[in-house]
Amino acid sequence: MYGIFRTLDLFKFRYMATVKYFLRGKKEIKSITLQLSISKGNQPERKTGFSISKKQWSTDIGFPKQTLVENKKLASILRKLKDNVLDNFNQAQAEGIITNGQWLKDQIDICFERIAPSGQSELVIDSIDSLLETADVRKNQKGRNGLSRSRKNDYIAL
Repeated sequence: MYGIFRTLDLFKFRYMATVKYFLRGKKEIKSITLQLSISKGNQPERKTGFSISKKQWSTDIGFPKQTLVENKKLASILRKLKDNVLDNFNQAQAEGIITNGQWLKDQIDICFERIAPSGQSELVIDSIDSLLETADVRKNQKGRNGLSRSRKNDYIAL
């Protein structure tokens, strides 16, 4: 009988994570946001990178209305993302990885191949942003730290 209670104790603090989609924004075309509910008070959410008209979104089921071919494709993509996030969440829990908003953003980007699984973005824009973030500690041609204002402006313009 002790074995039964011991098994129940192991599952006592486990949570069933859920994924939910909803719209954010003030315009007619709104961003689709993914929310990962891990536990009460721990519900990170991030934009998926997709958007849709409010008229084409079903708030009852949290997915696009199945009236247009584009909406059916988008719903399929969102289902794939949901499955991917939940699978990776379970793997992260097994490995003891912290699952927060940044982790969720990385999972979305990895699913759509926006960044490599190593976490390094393959987009040029992200590389430029990285250069700008580290501009003050980079060595310049004179051997000192910090890029010049005009060099930073060139990166911004690029």
